[in-house]
Amino acid sequence: MNFKVLKYVVTVAEEKSFTRAAKRLAISQPSLSQNIQGLEVALGVSLFDRKCMPLTLTYAGKLYVEWAKQILLSESQVERRISTISKDQSLRLVVGIAPHRSPLMLPKIIGNLAAEFPDCSIVIEDGLIEEALYEKVYNHEIDLLVGDTQPDTIRFKNIPVTEERILLAVPSSYKINGFDTINEKDSNPRIHLDQLRDWPFITLGIKTYLGAALRRLCEQEEFLPINKIECNSVATAHLLVSRGIGITIIPELFIRLSPPLLNIDYFIIERSDPHRTMSIIYRNGDDLMNPAKRFIELFMEMYHKKSPERPIS
Repeated sequence: MNFKVLKYVVTVAEEKSFTRAAKRLAISQPSLSQNIQGLEVALGVSLFDRKCMPLTLTYAGKLYVEWAKQILLSESQVERRISTISKDQSLRLVVGIAPHRSPLMLPKIIGNLAAEFPDCSIVIEDGLIEEALYEKVYNHEIDLLVGDTQPDTIRFKNIPVTEERILLAVPSSYKINGFDTINEKDSNPRIHLDQLRDWPFITLGIKTYLGAALRRLCEQEEFLPINKIECNSVATAHLLVSRGIGITIIPELFIRLSPPLLNIDYFIIERSDPHRTMSIIYRNGDDLMNPAKRFIELFMEMYHKKSPERPIS
């Protein structure tokens, strides 16, 4: 495949003139015409209707130019990617992360990364709920995503970091009795979700993982939560629980990394005991830049398989 001739054909199609195309390409017009005529002979069709002014594409020419543009675009993308991988200068790393995780998990890691790669521009994409970030990874708008393990292993590569429980956060003022700790691995009392059917809940948006999870858990116990308040922020829901407004579910790691809040009791959900695995996710088949590889190393050093050492209270 001769990329030079592909560029010649596309340029002539855009300029609708051999003369203007030759000037733009900085070659002689006879040389340009000769190259395209040679291609047309090899293909056995004419790509341009030379009887029309300005120059127009034949039907075969339209198909060929459409294909050529896709090939040239792919070539350009590969060249940019290889250039980025081959040198650690003028780099740009985009990290996606849910807003409730970003302020708790990234500052130290990003600080270390910025010191190690002073020429790397780091962008933190943390203004969207996690469910909106996956397509940005696939479309190369995000290089790495810290999020829940992605089941689509055809499009995405997961590097598991840690598994965490999803706990119930209940205002202490509700005076709800849980069960005693069942085994040594449990760090918090257990409770049947059915016990809470008559209490108000703070629910997260249905499009969020936690919002959908809470609704599924309640459905299993055959009741709908009394929806006192709905929000999309885990941090906001947590604060509202501390004010005695309602019950919600909170990731265990979020509780451990956040400043402690008073007036909250945390329970393991009996029977279902939901867990989720946090992973670093990127598009399957991508070659990672050195800053991206180092981010993964730093993140794993800090959070990989960290287990609770004391009950959350």
